[in-house]
Amino acid sequence: MEELLVKSAGFMLLIALGFAGKKVGLFHPEDRFVLSKIMIYITMPCLFISFFEDFTPSSTLFLMFVLGIIVNLILCYIGLFFARHKNGTEKALYMLNCSGHNVGAYATPIIATIFPPAAVIATSMYDIGNSIMAVCMPWQLVTQTGSMQCIGIYFSGDCFLLSLLIPT
Repeated sequence: MEELLVKSAGFMLLIALGFAGKKVGLFHPEDRFVLSKIMIYITMPCLFISFFEDFTPSSTLFLMFVLGIIVNLILCYIGLFFARHKNGTEKALYMLNCSGHNVGAYATPIIATIFPPAAVIATSMYDIGNSIMAVCMPWQLVTQTGSMQCIGIYFSGDCFLLSLLIPT
């Protein structure tokens, strides 16, 4: 438990240092482009390469991939359930906003710090299944309903509130 608290305190310290650097003028708004490119193209690939040092493939990893797909299908059907009395455009919109969750950007750094490397690989496999469903499923829904006007009704009515309540 103590190790977890120390690692969490390290995250908080990094956030505080970034905020202090912004306040004293060390970082400017346009610096985010350079910092994000360093993180995406250098730091993250190096992190994943180091995690594959002791990697042994297993069927559990494939199950994590399948789980990512299944969870998103369940979330799509939850959206369909809440939109059962709506028109086709709104049904598609509910389903679009209920599926997909950003595991890679938010959970991976924390999982990499707290858990062993195998957990990051498993989480990445889940995220691959999640990404496939988050990109392919909504595209199919929008093209099948022929409704590119989904964005226009997003902020009106229950749909916006539903997207706040269901984790996406």
